[in-house]
Amino acid sequence: MKISPRVMEAVDAGVDWLNENLPDWTRYVDPVQLDMAWQESCVLGQYFMARYGESDFDKILHALFNDDLDRATELGFLSEYFNYPELNEAWQQKFIELGLIDDK
Repeated sequence: MKISPRVMEAVDAGVDWLNENLPDWTRYVDPVQLDMAWQESCVLGQYFMARYGESDFDKILHALFNDDLDRATELGFLSEYFNYPELNEAWQQKFIELGLIDDK
């Protein structure tokens, strides 16, 4: 699947944000289980479930971004104007680049 530059830029920005704000995020996110369309298996949902036993995406959005859906989308955590298969593929590609999963 071809990933648009806009989606890849969002995921790159999301990784930068994670590294700055939740630096231990890679310990808690399972790339194999990733599905950005579901709060339990998206990057933030997995992190918060593993760390705090909570994956309610509305609560996460409020706590991290004061309910700013555009900001969450700009960081590749939400798909307000992307499609989820493309967003999932972009995150998977980033996980490969980061060495979190093997390139198959």
